[in-house]
Amino acid sequence: IFTLQAKRTGNTITVSGEGKARNWTLCLRNITQISGTKCGSYAGSELGVVVTPQGNEVVITL
Repeated sequence: IFTLQAKRTGNTITVSGEGKARNWTLCLRNITQISGTKCGSYAGSELGVVVTPQGNEVVITL
């Protein structure tokens, strides 16, 4: 079992994963750009920004 938890505070979204899944990604649908990430990387796609965490948590700044 794998659980993601997301919390937004202002322009910052903190996403943390718990469980056995590894190498997960997150697509921010219909969001074409973000300011950056902490503990992860991101790339644009036709569906929205795809965020890849370096561990089990990533902080996204919109």
